Amino acid sequence: MKTKTSHLDNNAFIKAKNHLNDLNLASEKIKKENSELKLEFIRNVSHEFRTPLNAIIGCYQLLKDTDLSSGEIKDIVENVTSASIRFAENGEKLLQVAMLNSGVEIDDKRCFHIDELFTSLEAKHHVAAQIKGVPLKFVNICDQKIHQDFRSLFTILSELISNAIKFTTKGSILIAAHQCSNELEFVVEDSGVGIPDNIKKEIYSPFVKDNKNFFSNNHGLGLGLFLVKKLVEKLKANVSCRTTSLGTRFNIRFYV
Repeated sequence: MKTKTSHLDNNAFIKAKNHLNDLNLASEKIKKENSELKLEFIRNVSHEFRTPLNAIIGCYQLLKDTDLSSGEIKDIVENVTSASIRFAENGEKLLQVAMLNSGVEIDDKRCFHIDELFTSLEAKHHVAAQIKGVPLKFVNICDQKIHQDFRSLFTILSELISNAIKFTTKGSILIAAHQCSNELEFVVEDSGVGIPDNIKKEIYSPFVKDNKNFFSNNHGLGLGLFLVKKLVEKLKANVSCRTTSLGTRFNIRFYV
């Protein structure tokens, strides 16, 4: 009886030891993956800030040291504008994500008309859209004021519009709002390249990029849709996406 018990105890000890080894291996793997993720993030952030800064410095040197035609000066000004917008958006995005991850929230709940929201969005994005040659079309068929977090809603739609501008080379971008019963819906729809199948399920995860197909010719930190998802959850809303090779449509719905 004692021998049998000792045998069982020995088996339990071996199983526990093996389990502990498995846990240690898993822990080391997670540490390695986290370390690689941090390094990739640092490299990506460094690139995304260095690139527009280098563009601005290079354009400044051209303006300073070269005799240019009015057309060439116009092109340089557009490049500086695009680089400046990119730099500012990257900084703003990192700040927003850092605040959300640290639990810091700025509550900007108030009553406002959707036209006010759309005017602010158009003011922010019309230059980038104009440079890209893609018009923004704002359509509001909701007449009443809403009580919502203006800052969060602005950021959600702004990120979706930025993505739409980035991946659309022809056609237009629709930003619409309409109310059905007690639900308010916002739509951002583009005629861009669409989202490839291999990353559709991961688009709301941080740092998701398909460098081979989707993002290779486009800049970005890979945080925009992650931020959208976080803020949508904060507003207790829902976000859905429908995408094809002819374009992408995002729908944001919440109760009012």
